[in-house]
This record gives sequence, C-alpha cells and structure tokens, in this order.
Amino acid sequence: ADARGMAMVELVLRAPSGRPIRAEAEAFEFLPTDVGTRVREVAEHAMQPRPGYRAKILLGSRLLEDNDVLGAGLGLQAGCRYEAVAVLDTEPVVRRMLDLFETVVRSLSSEDVQSP
Repeated sequence: ADARGMAMVELVLRAPSGRPIRAEAEAFEFLPTDVGTRVREVAEHAMQPRPGYRAKILLGSRLLEDNDVLGAGLGLQAGCRYEAVAVLDTEPVVRRMLDLFETVVRSLSSEDVQSP
C-alpha cells in the first residue's frame, strides 16, 4: 500500500534476457488507475536508454499501450504482483527520420549512376 493507504499493483519489469530491471526482482508499484505511459516512463527511467529509444512493455502477449489503464482496462488487481518484459525500441520519430534519410541517399545514389 502507498502512503495514502491504497493497495498498489506490483509489476516486476524484466529485460528480454529475463534479468530484472531492478535488483533482486524488486517490483515497481503502480496505482490501479495508472496508465501505460506511467509504466513506460518508469521503465525508461530505470533502463536509462540512449536518446532516440523508448521502452515498450509486454505484459504476457499484450503490448502495453500508453492509454491502457492497469486496473480497469487490463484487469490487473491491486495487491497482486505481475511480471512484464521491457524492450527498448527506436522512437517512432527517429525511425521516420532514418527512413527519410535512407530514401534521400538512395535517390542521390541513383542520380549519380544516371549522371553522364
């Protein structure tokens, strides 16, 4: 329970290797009303990824969306402990910039081949 006496949802976050993100598989605590954004931000803070990366949280076979509510939306019960996998992925805006850069490079390369 937190300082206000509310029961918390406990979530152990693990890397894809199975290694806990916190030492000794210590759980992060969330309110049942917290949303996926909060879980992602906590995971990113703990993982400290390089700029341009963000955490994706896999809860069983479900990808946690930023607007998913832990309790009502996902059915996670206060006072219970769950496990999830946190995976780092390229930020969507960075991925788009890389795709555009690749397109420009291909375009310039094809122009070089066609030049007299």
